[in-house]
Amino acid sequence: MSSKGGSFEREVCKELSTWLNHGANDEGLWRTSSSGGRSTVRRKDGRRADAHAGDIVATTAEGVALLRHVCFELKTGYGRWSVQDDIDRTQPGKSKFAKFVEQAVRQCPSGKLPVLITRRLGGHAMMWTPERMHCTPLEDAPTIRVCLSTEGEWFGMTLSTFKTRITPERFMFLAMHSSSAIALPQAKANPLKRTRGV
Repeated sequence: MSSKGGSFEREVCKELSTWLNHGANDEGLWRTSSSGGRSTVRRKDGRRADAHAGDIVATTAEGVALLRHVCFELKTGYGRWSVQDDIDRTQPGKSKFAKFVEQAVRQCPSGKLPVLITRRLGGHAMMWTPERMHCTPLEDAPTIRVCLSTEGEWFGMTLSTFKTRITPERFMFLAMHSSSAIALPQAKANPLKRTRGV
């Protein structure tokens, strides 16, 4: 874990905690010890560590309620990359974004929804959720929809848009009604299906 990644995780945790508490305080969520590494090691040994899965853990009852249905994976840096890399690439292999999504899905415990938060070099933090969660803001908000060949459709918006357009109550309602299906849908469409207002 680089200092840049750790700083990004702390920043996101504070932002999400403030959103979760409607601005009252920035407590509720914090970065996972070893950034999810303990869960990965235990999973390789055939043991469960769902409380340490992903990059964010709960520190209050409100945080526990949120993480009951979702698992956050955070990615920042990794050079210059774009969701359009799957279209532009001329060599075989997967783009960085596709690998980020795969890791988010792989780290997510059964019965929860994977949520990916990314930030490119010099860019805005982005919130990505599986399309079937239907986590969409109002139509006038800049959004992007990506269809990956192995992990289905994902819907993205800036983290600032997410915090101002979607309440914690709505997000948890959508997560609760979407996390019952364990497997994500498999897509057969092109890697990049449609973008709007990027």
